[in-house]
Amino acid sequence: MNAGWLGMGQGMSGDSLNKNPQEWETWMFAMRVVDDDAAVGKDMKNLGRFVNDRTPSNLDPNYGEKIEALRAVLRKHLARDFNL
Repeated sequence: MNAGWLGMGQGMSGDSLNKNPQEWETWMFAMRVVDDDAAVGKDMKNLGRFVNDRTPSNLDPNYGEKIEALRAVLRKHLARDFNL
C-alpha cells in the first residue's frame, strides 16, 4: 500500500524510519484493526500489509534507482514477514 505520509516508514509495525515513530505505530495499529475486521467470518488470516510512504516522484531524475531500492526493501520485508 502506498500511503502518502504516515510518519515516514516502509513496512509494518516497528518499521518507522524514525521521523515520527509514534504516529507510524498509530497508523499501523489502525490498519491492523481494519484488516483483522475484514478477515472475520471469511476463514482468512490477516498477515499484515506492507505500507510505503517513501515512493519517488515519477519526475524524479533518479526514479529508476529509487524504485529499485524500494523493490529491494519490499523483497526484504516479504522474506522477513512471510518467509518468501
